[in-house]
Amino acid sequence: MKRLLPILFLALGLGSAQAQLSSFATIPVEINADQTSFESGLAVAKNNVVIHHGETVVYCDYAQYNPDTHDVLVLGNVRIYRNGQLFTGDRAVYNLETKKLTAADFKADIYPEAAEADTITSLGPPGAYRVTNGIFTTSDNSKPDYYLHAKGARIYEGDRIILTDVSVYVGRTPIMWYPYVYQSLNKNQGFTVIPGYTSEFGAYLRGKYTFPITQDIGATFNLDLMSKRGVGLGLKSIWGGGDTKDTTEWGRFRAYFVHDSDSSLNTTSLARETVPSQRYRISLQDRTYLSEDIYSSININKLSDARFLQDFVPGEFRTDPNPDNMVSLTKWNEDYAITLTGRKGLNNFFDSTDRLPELAFDGKIRPLFGDSGLNYVADASVGEYRRSFAKDSLFPSYQTFRADAFLQIEYPRTYFGWLSVVPSVGIRETYYNSTGQFFETPTTKDETLGDGTTVAAGTNVPVLFKGGSTARTVFNADLQSSFKISKAWEQVQSRSLGLDGLRNVIQPYFDLSYVVTSKNPNDLLQFDRINPSTQRAPIDFPEFNSVDAIENWAILRLGVNNRFQTRRDNQTINWLEINTYFDINFQRPQFEDLFLTRQLTTATSSAKTALR
Repeated sequence: MKRLLPILFLALGLGSAQAQLSSFATIPVEINADQTSFESGLAVAKNNVVIHHGETVVYCDYAQYNPDTHDVLVLGNVRIYRNGQLFTGDRAVYNLETKKLTAADFKADIYPEAAEADTITSLGPPGAYRVTNGIFTTSDNSKPDYYLHAKGARIYEGDRIILTDVSVYVGRTPIMWYPYVYQSLNKNQGFTVIPGYTSEFGAYLRGKYTFPITQDIGATFNLDLMSKRGVGLGLKSIWGGGDTKDTTEWGRFRAYFVHDSDSSLNTTSLARETVPSQRYRISLQDRTYLSEDIYSSININKLSDARFLQDFVPGEFRTDPNPDNMVSLTKWNEDYAITLTGRKGLNNFFDSTDRLPELAFDGKIRPLFGDSGLNYVADASVGEYRRSFAKDSLFPSYQTFRADAFLQIEYPRTYFGWLSVVPSVGIRETYYNSTGQFFETPTTKDETLGDGTTVAAGTNVPVLFKGGSTARTVFNADLQSSFKISKAWEQVQSRSLGLDGLRNVIQPYFDLSYVVTSKNPNDLLQFDRINPSTQRAPIDFPEFNSVDAIENWAILRLGVNNRFQTRRDNQTINWLEINTYFDINFQRPQFEDLFLTRQLTTATSSAKTALR
């Protein structure tokens, strides 16, 4: 029966829920609701209650905090989202002082497993829980095709889980019964088998064997049998902080191979290219300190095809669909950082910007001429750059050598004891050993793309017309000014809202930025460029780091930064911050690469439409 228990995830889920609440009093909490009030000494929030706490978001109909007993109560359609995991329930009570948790009608959805229980109650030891009427399954149907039902369970986080009066069901039919089941939760050694069924994989059986390599390094071997996708083999090893990356040094290696018997299966509504049957991923991430101020970083990701992560690791695909490939060496101190970076796109079905390599110097603001009041900041980089388009793209890749240096001098002053004024001037020199510009040109003959698609003669496609070397000069001037108005309310105290006094700081500001460049960015090859975003680009240097997209502009930014602050752990924190501003464009930048992106996208779409 031990091999039929896919329930490690339950302990992990409970551990996450406990962490969300155990630090409730030490991490800033934002609570929004239609109604908030104090009733009989209780802090109450009603209707559409939303609680933001770190990476956790809690939704419920009703929440209250009792300052006498230190109990936090949430009721009605309780939903807890954390790190891509979903926990739901009808009600829960957590005591901030004793760390005791009690939850009723609790459910957890941690892909691909699911669980539910009538009640969950904290036991005496930290991380220990008692569960009544627990159901565990890996079926993704609303009514599970199979599941385990345990009338009682004790979970000791990271150690063991004990089930009593356990029945195994297929549909509604019990097929097996065990009076007592013990499962070790030692992550460094153990064997686990997880059965299940999903529309993507069909019926599957996932086997994992975890074993130690050294005292500090463990590894996990995976054998997956999937009725729709075939046999998958995997190996994973972590060291240092591993997956959590919460230590100075950490590392992770992952490899997975599957002979996909149905690689054409597409569960999305979007068309996709032909996918090979031999599919794999190999990845290595590592950070190692060679000395106190020198460390190396490695991030290597080799995929068989562009859809591997989408099909087999959907959680990673949502956050990083195009993983990086780079190696860097960094020397850091309080005044500057020097980084040698090598970046190369190993997956030719993705676009990439390669640095072959790049040496960069990033300086911090430093005093100039002792006590003169002047400060300076300097940045520089030199490298060989290549922008590689995907193999099925209509656009040719391009490459150049680039050397860039930037120097800015600032003169921060305070007038009348309250008005801050910071004028600054800067200059940037950039050298390119080649330039170029894209134009749409009809093909004179049939052209074959990297994916085997043929572009018919006469179809408009983008063509790169190369130029010689060039040097560009950029001059920038900036004037920033702001002042602050504040008022404090020491009498504002609320444990439920995390308030120990409240201070409101209002900071009106303006930022006048002027930039003139000797070259139109449309005539330069774009590497460090503006990408489409919902966030407006910064207008100050060196914050504006899209080196190749710099163009002429004159912008006045007017705004007000409104901050509400409180005390937490003997520190002042921003409890709520609202930054509102608007721009007056005396000379508006067009950011040519945005135009180029739209132009290239349109050209690709029209050319591929012509193929149909």
